[in-house]
Amino acid sequence: MKHQNSVETGLSPRLVLETIGGDLTLTGWERPEVRVTHGEDVDIRVEDETVFIQCDDDCRVHAPHGATLELFSVGGDATIHAVHGGGQLHTIGGDLRVNDAGALAVDQVGGDCTVQQIHGDLRAQTVGGDARLSNIQGDCLVNAGGDVQVAQVSGHHLVE
Repeated sequence: MKHQNSVETGLSPRLVLETIGGDLTLTGWERPEVRVTHGEDVDIRVEDETVFIQCDDDCRVHAPHGATLELFSVGGDATIHAVHGGGQLHTIGGDLRVNDAGALAVDQVGGDCTVQQIHGDLRAQTVGGDARLSNIQGDCLVNAGGDVQVAQVSGHHLVE
């Protein structure tokens, strides 16, 4: 059974996803609120303009387009779309898909990494599988265990 929780925020809150046990889908929207759709076990707390989320299962989050993001751990796949505040992604256990986001620093992706339309720099330290990166409006650094495809980078790019 799916549950929903919503908290009101401004248009550019800080979003801290501490631990997501399953898959994560994060989508930006125009509303000044964060909405979380989840299974049974979730912990959502707000301190000033920071929303902290911890979920033992799959989790779907809607947040304002201007949100900044700090994501510590996702056990499965992560999909991020239209979140322009940028951020830091620490550990993604499965695949990572990002489309239309602000500058990102990604520490570790266990599977494949597909990133399109980044408004700023992209740094992907460790990608276990293939990396497909396009339309990066800044510098791009990627270190991948599989094949790497890079297209349309406006700044410098380094593939390791």
